[in-house]
Amino acid sequence: MAAKQPSGIPAFGQAMVSELALPDIESLHGLNLVSPYNSGPPSEGGGDLNGWATRKALLDRAAAVGMYVQYSLVGAERWPEAVLQREVALVKDHPAIFSFYTADEPDAVGVGPQKLRRVYSLIKEVDPFHPVSMVFTNSPGSAQNYWASNYSGAFDIAMVDSYPIGDCKTWDPDPVLPCGTPLDILKLIDSAVALHSGPVIFAPQSIGGASRRERIPTAAEERVMIYLGLIRGVVGIQFYCHSQAVSGGAQYSPASWSEIRQVALEVAELSPTLVAGVNMTTLVNLTAVKTAATAGSGDVLHAAWQEPGNKTLLILVANAQNSNAVFTLKFPCALVDCQSSATELFTLGRRTNISVRGTHGEAIAMLLGYGTAAFRVPLAQQAGPVDLAPLQSGNLVVNPSFEQAANAGSPDGYTYQYICTGGSQTDGLQSCVDGSATAFADSRTAAHGTHSLRLTTPSTLGGVHMVPYEVGIGYDTKYCLSIWARTHVEGFRKEPAILSFSFSPMWTASLFNLT
Repeated sequence: MAAKQPSGIPAFGQAMVSELALPDIESLHGLNLVSPYNSGPPSEGGGDLNGWATRKALLDRAAAVGMYVQYSLVGAERWPEAVLQREVALVKDHPAIFSFYTADEPDAVGVGPQKLRRVYSLIKEVDPFHPVSMVFTNSPGSAQNYWASNYSGAFDIAMVDSYPIGDCKTWDPDPVLPCGTPLDILKLIDSAVALHSGPVIFAPQSIGGASRRERIPTAAEERVMIYLGLIRGVVGIQFYCHSQAVSGGAQYSPASWSEIRQVALEVAELSPTLVAGVNMTTLVNLTAVKTAATAGSGDVLHAAWQEPGNKTLLILVANAQNSNAVFTLKFPCALVDCQSSATELFTLGRRTNISVRGTHGEAIAMLLGYGTAAFRVPLAQQAGPVDLAPLQSGNLVVNPSFEQAANAGSPDGYTYQYICTGGSQTDGLQSCVDGSATAFADSRTAAHGTHSLRLTTPSTLGGVHMVPYEVGIGYDTKYCLSIWARTHVEGFRKEPAILSFSFSPMWTASLFNLT
């Protein structure tokens, strides 16, 4: 059974213990999935997620801010069957539900496959549509054969966690490995993707300083582990955090979590290709130059996809070693336009020239230790769709279809403000209605080009106020404002949307109703 993709974006989020504020916090940074732990079946009242009212409030808020929830049923094998099915029935139609999460490393804590198959069966009797997920321990090799064969029939989405960083085995009287590196995650991911016929979500390490790990991964290590997972074919990323990311804690690094948020925005930008691209990795060859000071060819990994629209090829590259790498990408000119150049995404449009070598083109580039890159190369034969709304010549608006974004997710030429009502103006500050409203450049749908602007307004009158770059206008001149817009009513709020345009404080705002 295929996993539900959150609005066409790969799942990217984190799991926390009873954290109600998480949707508001992380939706602002591009994450789209949350998995708060529940401590048992719902009961009346209660101050944590054990109370149904609290769980419902979290689901409602997640839907309002555009996030999905892996709904925790961990421990359900110990619940009365009627209680489990009542819980599923309560939430199965909620728009925030992504999946039912039933077990955390059952292979490590002795929860047997038979019990979890029964949980799976009970869930499917009530809700045959949403997938069931569980995470398996980071035991390599034969242990993965164990879960794949013994727990089959108990889940749809396989989640695998691997926490090698700082795992120096100083606590082990018979250590097996030296301190782990990002490269150590590959055996686990490759085994999971090969053995499980359904979707795989990777849970990279984001903790340390406890749990038998001497340190937290660095920002660079977080980045390369995420890219390695995407290159190897996972459909989602979910971090397990033992403390709230914004308030800190012994196992949390602000620097690392900032990098995770940055990569989340990059993944959102690449989402159409990661979800629906045609894998072309076998047609693109990568060779790394091996010296005493650089990573070897086996340490620089890549994957390639023909992107939706059939105009470009996307290539992701990750250097899994903490040493610089010079590498060559080689691709057939029958596939890509060898007279063009490879554009490196998220770098202000840095380009790498392609040299023609007979029937192939070559591009040479470099990555720092634990570095990543995303290249886009035009295809030789392009047959993309025609723009729904061709750009009018003479358009005065800067970046009118939100194609340019020097910072991933944030279109150039616009500043963001928040609509505020009844707020005081103490020290020049206003009190805004909803601080979790967002505006992101969205690569999933477009009327022109490849992007649109996605506005998420969690509460009435609490939306983002977009201010475009200043347009010069003259007296006694007529101007025409035209827009393409539509609503997306996947959330639980069903009322029509209203877009308001104000051209000057002296003019009355124009309202557009979207139904």
